[in-house]
Amino acid sequence: MYFCKIASCVPLWRANEGGAGVSIKPIELVILFIISVVVIGDGIVLAGSTRIRALESGGYEILLGVTLACLTSFYWIKEKRAGWMDAQGGLQVASAFGILCGYAIVMPHLGYLLSSFLAVLAYMRGLGGYRWRMSLVFAVVFAVASAWLWARLIIILPQGPLPWPEIS
Repeated sequence: MYFCKIASCVPLWRANEGGAGVSIKPIELVILFIISVVVIGDGIVLAGSTRIRALESGGYEILLGVTLACLTSFYWIKEKRAGWMDAQGGLQVASAFGILCGYAIVMPHLGYLLSSFLAVLAYMRGLGGYRWRMSLVFAVVFAVASAWLWARLIIILPQGPLPWPEIS
């Protein structure tokens, strides 16, 4: 989104620096508060259902919604705008968010084990700058160990094409 002045167009988030333009912070606050209320409401509905382990799942969702509401409140109180796009490392933040979105998109299709491996590998190699061998070893260990932990806790996650760890 751009805000145009005479003879120049600047991005909307930078238009406010010169005193002109629209502040995007109230829009962000409204969206974040709406998301937190929806997540808390969904958690309450889920916790009240008769599904297996619904209380744990709903409680976790309520915890996420309350955490988001608290962080949004801190952002609301903060007077200075964040400006993460202008700061050094803004590209890394955007890249990390992109990896996280990709992880969420491919998990239902590739399963938890394979998508976690790929996401951790992307974080380690792409953002961390680690060597290939170290990134591969860490990604494999993380994916297998976390899949084993979730299976041990009887948390059902997408299986995908790879076998899921069996816990006796």
